[in-house]
Amino acid sequence: MTDPDKPRPLFTPELAGWRMAGQGGFRWVADGILETEGGHGLFWYEAETFADFTLQVDWCSWEIHDNSGIFLR
Repeated sequence: MTDPDKPRPLFTPELAGWRMAGQGGFRWVADGILETEGGHGLFWYEAETFADFTLQVDWCSWEIHDNSGIFLR
């Protein structure tokens, strides 16, 4: 059984459970690091629905107009 208080990564090198729509894509760069390529798109986790959760994100921007693009239900 999984400990509900222990963080669990949703990103794996295979990106299992994730779906992509639109232009561009995402690629696995290193342990837990994704990088966009080829334009904008929508990337979402479809494998599971969550009730209450805490989202922990490390995010880096390269341009002043970049944004995290994180949307929550």
